[in-house]
Amino acid sequence: MIQLLLQSSGLEWFDHVADKTLSEFRFEHEDHAVHVYGDQSIAEGFRVLWENQTRPIAVLNRENKRLIGSLSRSDVHLLRDNDDLFHSRKNQTVEEFIHLDAGMKEVDVAIEGDLEALVSPVTNRKTDTLKQAVKNLVETRSSFSILVDELQHLTGVLTVGDIITQFAPHCVRFKVQWRRFL
Repeated sequence: MIQLLLQSSGLEWFDHVADKTLSEFRFEHEDHAVHVYGDQSIAEGFRVLWENQTRPIAVLNRENKRLIGSLSRSDVHLLRDNDDLFHSRKNQTVEEFIHLDAGMKEVDVAIEGDLEALVSPVTNRKTDTLKQAVKNLVETRSSFSILVDELQHLTGVLTVGDIITQFAPHCVRFKVQWRRFL
């Protein structure tokens, strides 16, 4: 879906919205960026992910508050499918899980040539344009980007849904927000 949206680059209606910086938009969970620290247990990390429901969460280094990774719903499958990992979920840290997750996916991703995307999470800054964020997600085949400042500190999370909503007419956005309220 987002690839099709990017193909509209150059069209007036697309560029009018996409050439704005991310700081000009108001995203659904912008003021409430959820995170865990890398030294927390996998069980704690997935508890926070479950409480957050559908949005990915950032993983930060506790000492310097810098982004070191992320957890999303797709990571639950790895925990579910690996008995050893499941049994060590209270002792193993989220940071260890992130490195393990990257190592286990390495074979599949290396075949496609996108190993770089596993090393660090997809990120954008508020000074990037929406078009840059869309290109970033398409190139990395990700469904979200972690918003960071120049020091790699967490400022928010941008999802494909957040992006698509910006291109919807105002009346459609209002109906979607109203439904969430009910």
